[in-house]
Amino acid sequence: SESFTLDSSSLSSTIPTELGNLIEIRSNFNLQSTILSGAIPTELGRASKMVSEFNLRSSKLYSAIPTELGMLEKMVELWLGNNRLSSSLPTELGKLTMVADF
Repeated sequence: SESFTLDSSSLSSTIPTELGNLIEIRSNFNLQSTILSGAIPTELGRASKMVSEFNLRSSKLYSAIPTELGMLEKMVELWLGNNRLSSSLPTELGKLTMVADF
């Protein structure tokens, strides 16, 4: 699949860890402006072929940013703002040298 988009939907739950199995996403992973809550699953770091946008902003996510997101080394845009994420940025995000928008 090229993209996975459920932005501005009224889904209310946590992000299923099974979404980490969508390893063939090459374009957009977009759950922006949903009512999803909880932690960002570490399994999302398995989508290592992602080359464009990873967007979880403006949801109700909390917890720390998973270090596994540093495995998305081909990503160009990483959007996590407007959530309740805690702690500092993991050093593993330094591997995301292609990210132009954050």
